[in-house]
Amino acid sequence: MGNWSCSQHQKMWMRMELQDLRLWPGSSSVRNLGNTISLWRLPPQPELVDTVAELPSPNFFQLHPFFIWKPESQIMIRLRNNYILPCLHGCTHPQVVSAGVGRPRVIVGTSGQYYILSSRLCCKACRKNWFADNPRWLEKLPKRFTNILPAFLTYKKAICKSVMDELRRTGKSPTDMANQGNELMHLNARSGPIKTGGRVFVLDHTRWMPPIKEAIDSLLQKYHGEKDILKLVDQDYADMVHQSATDPNSLLHPTTKLHISRYVKHMAKLLNTSSSLNTSQEKLLETQQLWHSLTEGSEMAFVPVVTIEPAIVNPPAPAPPLFTPLTQGSIEKIAESILEKQQHQPEQKRRQTKTCLACGQPKFQYETDGSSIHFFHQQGPVHYFYCSKKVYQSYAAEGLSNPKMPFEEFAKTEFFQIELEDNQETGGGEDAKMRKMPDTQQAGRLCRFCHMVLKQGPNSPHIHTGFPAVTEKYIYCPSKVYSST
Repeated sequence: MGNWSCSQHQKMWMRMELQDLRLWPGSSSVRNLGNTISLWRLPPQPELVDTVAELPSPNFFQLHPFFIWKPESQIMIRLRNNYILPCLHGCTHPQVVSAGVGRPRVIVGTSGQYYILSSRLCCKACRKNWFADNPRWLEKLPKRFTNILPAFLTYKKAICKSVMDELRRTGKSPTDMANQGNELMHLNARSGPIKTGGRVFVLDHTRWMPPIKEAIDSLLQKYHGEKDILKLVDQDYADMVHQSATDPNSLLHPTTKLHISRYVKHMAKLLNTSSSLNTSQEKLLETQQLWHSLTEGSEMAFVPVVTIEPAIVNPPAPAPPLFTPLTQGSIEKIAESILEKQQHQPEQKRRQTKTCLACGQPKFQYETDGSSIHFFHQQGPVHYFYCSKKVYQSYAAEGLSNPKMPFEEFAKTEFFQIELEDNQETGGGEDAKMRKMPDTQQAGRLCRFCHMVLKQGPNSPHIHTGFPAVTEKYIYCPSKVYSST
């Protein structure tokens, strides 16, 4: 209790409330568990306090409400039901009990200041302590626990949920809400607690009722021209609120010097926009006519008045349509332009196919002139190119008589097996030899003139040398020098 950051009277009153609820250490359990007990504890009203003196003690005006947050106690047994409170450090079988009275945290809301009194917890399994307002522990609780908390809690700070609702509703900046909260803190010793029993309601100029505006306007008129007009108006208005505190029907509510200053600026802005800052054509004509009527017939001064006609506003020309509608003629022009571009484009080079060495015609079976028949036979690792003219020249003496024999008929003869055996011995023929990559791999980069290794060595014609005053190397290649001469 000595470490609580609140006034001594607040500590004494909070202790009395906890003792009455049997929540103070050493007290017996809560009586009448079936009855609903409010977690909010409000300070006593001054008129309900028995005092020997005529007026109540001013200490009662310095008390603030507080919210009891003790999830482990009997006061929250209905909310807890059969739920087992978790351990902050993740014990598998937690046994969370109270380990002290706890600590209060001050919260500033839209209606005044209050405290959240959180208990100190301990787990019997791991014997570690923590406070019930620890954010990590609150994240482990079900939503029905955290929903009843009146504020959002962090490790060092806290913000009232009513302030968050006000920010979402009005769109004010956090700085404005902080200034309003500071005003509430400074107004605790003024007329607000007397009228509302410990709670302060401060209204800005946008929510002033007609009696408040009339009182402020009269005070502004009274102290017009004074140096400290805002200070004087604030003091006199506070006296008026004090005097009306005994009247329950009074509509005068507390305000601040800041709100009065904003009200004066707001009224000045309205006057400026409706008079001197209005430079419209109608306002200029009205001013000129008024000046003309005032100076008409005067012999002392003559000011020529030029009537300014209203400006003629020329509407802009209609913008051209974004998309031109398609017609038959436009479609034909588009088609002609596409055909013309295609005609002027260079013809793509046709892929050249290899020619057969026996008949001199392309090896592709559909590009021959019919004098011979070509066919590619592939079965597993066997690759064989068939040319009817070639096999006729090879086996005509042995009985092959048709120079245009189809491959299906040739495959049934004994000459086909002889061709396959010769093909395997030669490694797939000349074409296979050409397709076969060399086994030896050249190491290093190759010269683009002689296609030999650039590296200097006994098997390379290149010579690496340099020239005086030149940092870069020079590679001598005989083929390059010969081709440039």
